[in-house]
Parts: sequence; C-alpha cells; structure tokens
Amino acid sequence: MGPRAARLDSVDAGGLLPAAGAPRRRRWVGARGRLRFLVAIAGLLLGSHSAAQDPAADGGPRYRVTYHHAITNRTSAVLEGVVVYLPVPVSDTYQEIRSFAVLRDAPVHISNRSARFGLKIKRVALPPLAPGQRFDVGFAVDLELRDVPAVDLAQPVPTAPIPDEIRNEYLGDDPVFGLQDPAIRAEASRFAKRHADPTERAIAIHDFVASTLRYDGSGGWDTAPEVLQRKSGSCSEFSYLFAALCRATGLPTRFVGASIFPVRSAAPFQDRGQHRWVEVWLPGRGWVPFDPTLDRGRPAKRTFVGTHHPRVLILSRLGARTQQLGLSYIGANNHTGSTSRERWFTWEELAPSEPGAR
Repeated sequence: MGPRAARLDSVDAGGLLPAAGAPRRRRWVGARGRLRFLVAIAGLLLGSHSAAQDPAADGGPRYRVTYHHAITNRTSAVLEGVVVYLPVPVSDTYQEIRSFAVLRDAPVHISNRSARFGLKIKRVALPPLAPGQRFDVGFAVDLELRDVPAVDLAQPVPTAPIPDEIRNEYLGDDPVFGLQDPAIRAEASRFAKRHADPTERAIAIHDFVASTLRYDGSGGWDTAPEVLQRKSGSCSEFSYLFAALCRATGLPTRFVGASIFPVRSAAPFQDRGQHRWVEVWLPGRGWVPFDPTLDRGRPAKRTFVGTHHPRVLILSRLGARTQQLGLSYIGANNHTGSTSRERWFTWEELAPSEPGAR
C-alpha cells in the first residue's frame, strides 16, 4: 500500500499467530461494463471448474481471494491516462494458483509487463475519469495452500559463496535502507563483530528488531534510519530496518508482500492491512523467511524464524523498489496526486465440491 494511507499494515500479531487481455474499443458504457465484469467472473468459475475435474488427490485448504483497487478522480476536470499495475501471484511450494482473472467494471486495455526481480504485472489502462468518478479494478485468484516450508536453522550446512546474481540484485543500497547512515553502520558493525556465522547474525538482527521496535501501523513508510531512531513502525518499517541491517553486514535480502487471513478470523474476511516480511539469502540454505513484526516482544519470539504465517496469498518478492510498483507490494497506480484510492482483499473459503476446488 502507498505511504501514509489509512490502516497501513494494520497487523495484530495476537490474531495472527497459530494455537491478458487484448485492447478493446473505447466505449465506456456502464451496463456493458457491468456485463464484462460478470463475464470475467464467469470465466474464472469455468476455468476453476476445469481444475475441479483434476483427479489428483486432495490437497490443502482452498480460497478465492479478490483484490479491489478503487480509484476516484479528485479533480474538477476529466482525468485521462490513469494506469493501474497489478502484481500477478505465482505458484510455489506453498501456494498453488489455480486461476487468475482481472476484474473491472468497464472496458479497459490490459497488457502484460515483466518487472525487476522476476515480477509479472498486469498493466490496466483505465478509461477517462469524469470529475468525482470512481472506477473499480482488481483481480480474483483461486488458490490452494499447502504446509508452510520451515527451514531448520539449527541444522549445520556446508558454507557456500553468495552467487553473483544474488549479490548484484539483493545487496545494493536504496534510500529506504540508508546503508551509509552512521546509526545503521554502527549497529551493523556490532552484529558483524559478534556474529561471524551468517545464520547466527540474521537471527540476532531479527531478535534486535523484534525486541526494539514497537508496532505502530498508523504512520507511513519511513526509511530504516528513521525507524531505528523512532523505535516504532509498521510491518513494512520493521522489514526495512531488518533488511538494512542484514544488507549492511553482507546478507542479501528481499521483501515478501502478501494479503493475510488471520488464523483466528473466519471467512469471509476483509484484509485492509496486508503484510510484509523479509527473506534472507543464507549460504548453504538459500532464501530463508524472517518476520520480526509477528515475532515482536521482549524478549523477541522466534515463531517466524525460518517460516512465515500459515495463511497468506504471496503477491510479490522484491529486492527493492520497482518501476511499476515502487515500494508497494500490492497494486499501484499513477496520477496519485489527482486521485484517491481504496485497496483491500476479500477472502472466501472454497469447499471441495465448489468450483475452484478439486
């Protein structure tokens, strides 16, 4: 979500811990737009029904997650050239994306984009917006979740050099990291001297951030040096500080952005906060998740060292800002000075007999 937006990263750990379209004619007709929205939903259901015929054995829980990106023209003039960028979630060992469909309430021009860090994006060009007009766009995903992989960091592994492609993409500086800031350098030097082993160092930095920062989701996305000085922040700011200290000690990092469905909540659930954590590349282990936000406390917990929250839709894995999304890990748009926006996710459970389930 964008900086200073309402309810940024409003994650309550207490409730989270477990016990391509082609160009179309520019005719922006309301009734026809609603029809296209329903057709998109129907296509999603038909595609999911095809998946339902798969004779494979039952898997994990299934959900339909809908992302809403509602934009309103705040100006007194017609606004043209508004573009929304939607990250396309991909399957991995944890989540299987069974179907994906872009949703909109009027005809739009959809094209595919490839961004840095292997991110796939749908570029959605909106029709001209009249003064005060609101336009809804987004996507629906049917997915199946599996057990979250857990890395045993106590298990010894052979050391290995950091590959050049990892070093080049995930060790660099960015304004959000502030690696040359004196306070960041001082803390990083302390960790490097006390913890020569990369795994032990990453855990020590996690514990420091989790036990030092107080959670505050009401602010913006300030830089790591500001967060260190203030000693509070959102999940994004926890992640910025953790990643900055890791990078300053030679540990590559990337951000993981997701929609989250708290374990203690029931469907249908509306997620307006979303969540972010960090993966650290550790020699001999590869990418390992750390979530100092959900592990916050004095002393710090280690529930999410080597694993992540068990019910999320992972949307993006980014080393730093990208051209299309900036630092956002969900949808983004241009003309931010002329528009207001609301962004949220809705989670619905799919029973095994429903379309979208096997």
